[in-house]
Amino acid sequence: MADISVQAQQRILSAIRERLQDVRMLRASTRAKNGYMGFNLTETTLSELHDVVAKSLDRDQIVDWLKLSDGYIALTGGGAVAPAVKRAREAFKVMWEELEAPPPAQLSAAG
Repeated sequence: MADISVQAQQRILSAIRERLQDVRMLRASTRAKNGYMGFNLTETTLSELHDVVAKSLDRDQIVDWLKLSDGYIALTGGGAVAPAVKRAREAFKVMWEELEAPPPAQLSAAG
């Protein structure tokens, strides 16, 4: 279980909040068909992701949650919410790729 820094966690949480705001702004500017649930499902997924990431610093768990959330919104985020879902999925991929990247090599002080 490798932990991330609190600063890294805060950057992830900030990015999730930005995606939530994106969904809310798109909802406000869109006239969705009656009974359309894409906005609600996407917003719920993003809110739940934010809640679980806020409680963990475990790198592997956070990567799993990002990928799971990506899968959920890919399935439920069609129609009017699709532009916001596309941006969220792109952001998730960047985040999990950064978390999965090997740490930079440390230079040895020995000569």
